[in-house]
Amino acid sequence: MLVGIPLPIVLMRAIQRRYTGVARALAADDGAADTPLLPGAIYQTVVVPSASLNLVALQTLAYARSIVPTVFAVHVTDDPDAIARRLASCATSSWSSSRRRTAPSRSRSWRTSTTSTAPTRTTR
Repeated sequence: MLVGIPLPIVLMRAIQRRYTGVARALAADDGAADTPLLPGAIYQTVVVPSASLNLVALQTLAYARSIVPTVFAVHVTDDPDAIARRLASCATSSWSSSRRRTAPSRSRSWRTSTTSTAPTRTTR
């Protein structure tokens, strides 16, 4: 009885202190948020990992493209032979030149950039 009543009271006070601390941390105090609050100041980039270019990967790229203008498709594999074939095809393709297609920021049209250093294929 002496332990049964004070224990829940101490527990509830600890919970209240925790909730008060969290509420203080979440309060919009001086506007110094880490993430900008205006939608126009937030820019996202989507990276889509894929093992192969199939229908599901194309649908995923199309969906990602509908959300944000900057989408990168990344080929993911753990097969050393597939990696060697992919590197060989990139070295011999026209994508290995210093020009590649990139999406300008916040726009849906494509332009050619000569400042890139790595070949990248993106799907519209």
